[in-house]
Amino acid sequence: MALVYFILVAANLIFGFLNKKNKIISFFSYFIIILLMSLNTKGPDVGNYLFDYNLNQNGQVIIAETGYNFIRYFFSNTLRLDFFAFHLFLSLFCIFLLRSTVSYMHANENCVIGLFMSYLFFIDTIQIRNFIIEAIFIYAVRFLFVNKKFSTLKYIGCILIAFLFHKIALVYLVLLIVKFKSLKPLIKVIFSISVIAFIFFAISRSTLKNLIIFVTQLFGLKSSYSFTETRYSFIPIVLLYFAELFVIVYFKRHIAKEKFDSKENSFISCLINVQMLLVATLSLLLINMNFYRIIRNILFIKYIALAIYLNRLERNSALRIGLILFIVMSTLSWFVVDYVLINDFALITEPIFTGNLIFNNTINNKNYSVTFKLMFIIFFSILFTLNNNFSTHNKVVKVWQK
Repeated sequence: MALVYFILVAANLIFGFLNKKNKIISFFSYFIIILLMSLNTKGPDVGNYLFDYNLNQNGQVIIAETGYNFIRYFFSNTLRLDFFAFHLFLSLFCIFLLRSTVSYMHANENCVIGLFMSYLFFIDTIQIRNFIIEAIFIYAVRFLFVNKKFSTLKYIGCILIAFLFHKIALVYLVLLIVKFKSLKPLIKVIFSISVIAFIFFAISRSTLKNLIIFVTQLFGLKSSYSFTETRYSFIPIVLLYFAELFVIVYFKRHIAKEKFDSKENSFISCLINVQMLLVATLSLLLINMNFYRIIRNILFIKYIALAIYLNRLERNSALRIGLILFIVMSTLSWFVVDYVLINDFALITEPIFTGNLIFNNTINNKNYSVTFKLMFIIFFSILFTLNNNFSTHNKVVKVWQK
């Protein structure tokens, strides 16, 4: 399975870098993603999710965020479905939102899927609740750069829904500053102050710790993340973040404006402003590395922007070759930083291929017949929708956007 997976990764990236599209590869990629993601039985977080789900199904109350509690109770006690059917639903929901954004921006799907499978897929598979808020946020970004009726309310609504699954989603409400032109000069001010603050707090971490304790006590807040000694593990993430910001800005300035349509131009400008604002969260990495998910969750948007750039640059040009090299290096860097320096490679990536329900002989697969039937239906549903250019999917999205 691992071999098939990485062949699909390579195929997607090759087609993406060549500005070509292949629906067959897209189809198998989506199916493999959903198969591996939803039927995963091992991993540091998945095991806990599975254990809590079974306890909840047996009548024990397991407390989590309200939205996750509700959906888990609905699947486990109302529908009486197993954990894997539940995870299958969540995986489909999230992939639908991500694919919707790729379609909305008309980006090269193979390129974006290839980049997603190269890094984000693994961490999103085990961090289920964070994947939900990531997908909802990615979908909601469109409401930050369009000026349609109720777009602001729709963005707030999406973030509040995400908040029901993970409290960290509230951070993204600050990005509403991007929405209002009169407040855009404030973005550069926040960016400058954030950079200075980060340098200051990196030198004097005790000051940051005391400040956060004061604020949390003042407002009666509680954090699920404790203060830990991060030492220097934050450095590669910060360097990657600023390098990607630089590249996004650089290529926007060096590609003729007339090559971008109005939506692409607004989208990329929005992404740059979002990245500048989220620099304010980098100081949190000094007290707990779990906060890096705040900036990691916007990587998918960057993938879309990079795919747009590749589509606008001339083939075999120095800029294009340089961009491809940067994409490869940054993706590999994220992979190494996350799965080698911060987390344990053996605990996150390997179990996804070795602990899948289909290939796990220690689990009685007969107990999950409903889940396998759903997977069979999904296989042909994805094939059908791809062949019909996702017409039904696009109609649903357009109704919501109106």
